[in-house]
Amino acid sequence: MKKLLTTCSVLAVCAVHAAPIVYEGFDYTAGVDIAGQTGGIPAGSPGWNGNQWTNVYSGGGVNQTFNATNSGLSFTDGNGNTLVSSGNAMIEDEQDASPPGGGSSYRREYATPSGFGDEGTEAWISYRVDISGSGSHGFQWGSPSGNISQLQIYRVNFGGSTNTWRLQIGGNTDDLVDADGISATGDYLVIMKVDYEAGVDPTSVWFVENGTGDISSESALGSPDLFLDTNGVSANDTATFYAGNFPTSVTYDELRIGTSFADVVPIPEPSSLLLVSIAFGSILLLRRNRN
Repeated sequence: MKKLLTTCSVLAVCAVHAAPIVYEGFDYTAGVDIAGQTGGIPAGSPGWNGNQWTNVYSGGGVNQTFNATNSGLSFTDGNGNTLVSSGNAMIEDEQDASPPGGGSSYRREYATPSGFGDEGTEAWISYRVDISGSGSHGFQWGSPSGNISQLQIYRVNFGGSTNTWRLQIGGNTDDLVDADGISATGDYLVIMKVDYEAGVDPTSVWFVENGTGDISSESALGSPDLFLDTNGVSANDTATFYAGNFPTSVTYDELRIGTSFADVVPIPEPSSLLLVSIAFGSILLLRRNRN
């Protein structure tokens, strides 16, 4: 499935969605530390603006690393809609760490376009995550912990008997909500939306398990798994992935930040998929005739 984007590019038949503010497919050499890497698109401003991934972990134990994998995380929903994807992924695997424990926290800043986060606009984020084990893991959108506008999506009660997901704004324990019945281990496409309205910033999060659900449109997602009717959420310019504590394996991929659903959940149009099928059929027929 990760070859889909390459195939579409070569055949020039895939539908093109509005470009996100930033996209990171972790297309780096397998095994390298993601810290210091500057890939992803666009490279300028608005975009990644030349910034690199930085390991900012400051907790106890060993400072582990996120390394590039040799393949990426593909995603297809229950109706056969496939997320456009490319490159590899990044993994922190403490199940094999020696010594175990500690963690990783990788942060990258980007430049936002004018008007991002203004009243009447939306902010959208999506990423892929595949988790096994009982360790902590999560995503932060915004400044370091303690900033009142920071959004966090993370695993609750890691290492314990009850594991689920939590959406929290900054360090305020009044601005948090836990998911009901969503396992903190699994293979998900995580989608987040912030509505910037007058005096309030409703925030929604969906966890779509690979092989299930419908990602064809915002309405097809159904009711969010996490929802906070809060305010004061800044249109942030920093993305952070983290993992650590207790044996765990966490893989992240396909990070997109934009201003619409289409920005962060690109799927080929049915007509484009038909053209791809015709093109592949023609290639196979040509090869058969040559033989």
